[in-house]
Amino acid sequence: MDTRASETTLQMRNASISAQILAHAGRRYPFASGRARIANSKLARKFLPPSGACVWTSVGAGRCLVPLDDFVGRTAFFFGDMDCKLTQVAALCIRPGDTVLDVGANLGVVSLHLAKLVGARGTVHAFEPSPRALPFLKRTFQDQPHLPVKIHEIAAGAADDEIYLNVPEGNAGQGSFIHHAGRAAADRFMVPVRPLRSVLKEEQTGKVSFVKIDVESYEAEVLEGLLNASQLPPPSVIVMEDFEGREGRAQKILRSFEYDIFGIRTGSAWRARLVASDRPGFDACSEFVAVHRESGNEARKRLKI
Repeated sequence: MDTRASETTLQMRNASISAQILAHAGRRYPFASGRARIANSKLARKFLPPSGACVWTSVGAGRCLVPLDDFVGRTAFFFGDMDCKLTQVAALCIRPGDTVLDVGANLGVVSLHLAKLVGARGTVHAFEPSPRALPFLKRTFQDQPHLPVKIHEIAAGAADDEIYLNVPEGNAGQGSFIHHAGRAAADRFMVPVRPLRSVLKEEQTGKVSFVKIDVESYEAEVLEGLLNASQLPPPSVIVMEDFEGREGRAQKILRSFEYDIFGIRTGSAWRARLVASDRPGFDACSEFVAVHRESGNEARKRLKI
């Protein structure tokens, strides 16, 4: 476990009244984009306490312990969400009682939103290997045992393995097996990797309705470990960040397993807008929704695609 993260977890101090007022206003921010940019601006950071502080903040189904010297932590504190386009898509696809996966759970912001959607009869499986993020993630759900979230302290990949995870300072969510190697302002941790199909089989999850993947360019390996040689029914909807585009491995894998892929438009004023792969604007997207041609029929209707 990362000692610095553990110590930070114990240094809980309240944010200033001004910061709390801004956070209250942030919950009423109406636009689909811009949260992270505003929360991490120089102006917003002036209202925060000194580096090392962390606070509990209202998110989704409960509250989340976040470090205020972290990019995602500041966004969660001021707005209660990191990317509402993703949570809007999730709200249309997920129903109470569903089983869903949060791959790359980081501090647990998305997991808390998913927990609200699946309800007491559903389950969120949250996968996070980073020793920088895990103390916060574990504390959040240890303090809220009623929430239907199970934490898996592993990374998802194509096969059982152990790999170095590179985590840059100031943004645990950018921890990557691909990027930041050799970077001075980054920590390096050896972490366990397992294919999702093996974990789901052990957990006897049955049908998975929704998967969110945010693993900093390791998406193809995650998909291989989920879909290849799997006897489990394919997830209805997979949402992921992907910078390789339609010719990259991740999207090729999805198409080979009969998924239709839609881009999530950035800059939309009020809500997420999906762009089909044959329409203008698709190649400019970096976030995507993949809907299975058979198991995703209900989700397709709700998404109006």
